[in-house]
Formats: sequence, C-alpha cells, structure tokens
Amino acid sequence: MSEFFENMDPALADRLGKLYQELKGLKDQRRVLQDRFGIESTRELLERIEKGEVDEHPSYEVYLALLAIEEEIERIRGEIKKEMEEA
Repeated sequence: MSEFFENMDPALADRLGKLYQELKGLKDQRRVLQDRFGIESTRELLERIEKGEVDEHPSYEVYLALLAIEEEIERIRGEIKKEMEEA
C-alpha cells in the first residue's frame, strides 16, 4: 500500500491512510461479531434470530451493532471515493 501513496500529496495520503485504518478496524470488529455467531452476513444473524436458532438477547443487540458498523463502513468508503475523485 505504501507504493500507492508514494507520489500522492502528503496531506491526502495522510487522510486516506487514516480512513483505510479506520475501515480496517471496522471490518475487523465486524468479523469478530460474525465469528461469534458463526455467520457470514448481518442478514444471516437476523434470520437465525427470527427462527429462534439463537437467543434474542444479546443477538439482536449484536445485529444492531453490525448494522451500525456496516453503515459506518459505507460512509468511509464514500469518503475515500470522494477524496480519490477530487485528487
């Protein structure tokens, strides 16, 4: 990834680096929660809750946390895209 930033404006490279780190952290958090329930997607957890395969509490709270994480991931992706388009 360092080659990617090599010829880039230092301020932009710094902003993008921070956004990528934040994105990685969120993806890691999502994976930890998914692994906890043995799921591949947020939708899968909701389906398991609805079928009674997992207890509603704390599963539903985890489901809501996953939704929030995914929303934040999309926000950051949008920010990265915007930064790249403006570069």
